[in-house]
Amino acid sequence: MGEEIFFSDEDVTLVNFFFKTTICNYFLMIMNYRLMNPKLLNVEPWINNYNTIQFFHLFRMKKESFCKLMEDVARIDNNKILSRRYHGGHHPIDIKGHVLIFLWYMATQDTLLSIGTRFNVSPTTVMNVVNKMLYLVIKLKTRYIRFPQCEQELIDVSHGFKNYPGMYV
Repeated sequence: MGEEIFFSDEDVTLVNFFFKTTICNYFLMIMNYRLMNPKLLNVEPWINNYNTIQFFHLFRMKKESFCKLMEDVARIDNNKILSRRYHGGHHPIDIKGHVLIFLWYMATQDTLLSIGTRFNVSPTTVMNVVNKMLYLVIKLKTRYIRFPQCEQELIDVSHGFKNYPGMYV
């Protein structure tokens, strides 16, 4: 009727060994992944390792302008939108990181996933950073954006775009 299945001691030992090694390997893989990806954005290499020309090509801004923008953003961030205290989990991104991610987003046509991979943050974090920075940059618009006041200034600006790649003015 019902056949009984018996395992030998050797089979039980082999199955136990398999589960132990699988669980240990899985645990080690998780620990190594966490050590390799601490989700801490270190922005100093982005600023220090590039010379002025490389930095300008990557972020479309001089290092001096970047520092000035960072100071202005920190000054107008009265509600502390960009600065968060650490409550565990992923470390909060500092103001330098916010500005770098925002500039990269605005200067390139990279996807959120690509930018997140580059800066070691999630795509959702990239979008949150961009939204927060847009809010603050819009507050600074009168300081950084100036429209031509007369026809001659408009002509001068349009002539300046003649050498800009992809523009046909």
